[in-house]
Amino acid sequence: ISNRQVLTSCAAVQHYCVTRLAHEPIEHFMMLCLDNRNRLIAEETLSQGTVDQTPVYVREVINVALKHHAKAVILVHNHPSGETEPSRADIDMTTELKKALGLVTVTLHDHLIVAGFEFVSFKSLGLLYRAGSTDRVGLSCPDQTAP
Repeated sequence: ISNRQVLTSCAAVQHYCVTRLAHEPIEHFMMLCLDNRNRLIAEETLSQGTVDQTPVYVREVINVALKHHAKAVILVHNHPSGETEPSRADIDMTTELKKALGLVTVTLHDHLIVAGFEFVSFKSLGLLYRAGSTDRVGLSCPDQTAP
């Protein structure tokens, strides 16, 4: 990615992700790798699935983050069905990935689900943090409306 965009606002991240995935007919799971100044250093599609699921492997997420020397990542996947609500599997997988990324000192800024031109942010829903946690770093995403 030659221009190394700075994704400093939630709106910029959301616009980028909706633009990339809004028209995909099957599920895609992507990862945006960021440097320590939130510059986009890589975008990788980690898997493509069916109309309602795609496999995600912790090992592959960690490998991609380390390969690109990412300081932080944003996970993104789409729901071609148009449903923005995260499934229990989405939530559990994100929790597992957050823990694994933390072991290699990579911050998970957010996980977005794109459904057409709508989206939902795990961070905005409070799904990235345990009760009482103080690890609230990264991009601030105050609303859930599409740009």
